[in-house]
Amino acid sequence: MQPGAAAQIRSTIAPWVKACPDQDWDSLLALCTEGFVISGPGGPKVAGDADRPWLENYPIIKSPEFDFDHIEVSGDLAAANGSGTSLLEVDGQEVAEIFDFTDVFRRDLDGIFGYSTVIFNAKDVPA
Repeated sequence: MQPGAAAQIRSTIAPWVKACPDQDWDSLLALCTEGFVISGPGGPKVAGDADRPWLENYPIIKSPEFDFDHIEVSGDLAAANGSGTSLLEVDGQEVAEIFDFTDVFRRDLDGIFGYSTVIFNAKDVPA
């Protein structure tokens, strides 16, 4: 593993966790590469201009927490997986969400790893 790459990737957790409840999609998407793809539970993958509308239509995310269980870096690409929890606001009610995820990161020309692909699967989703 390249020195510092895993720490750099782990450093994306705090800004991601802050952006979600704030619905600060500009900050969240700033952590992502051009061509970022997101694939959530039971839905199609979305990319490009479809990312922001998808995020805006996702239930309000409260108290998100996640961590990487494993990060593997090879050159300018990295893969990470982990799990997390959050509360979603669905029709005025809070619903617990428990999820697993796999993220792919790509290093840009400045040496910064950004989210290239986020795939998450809810273990417990709202009805």
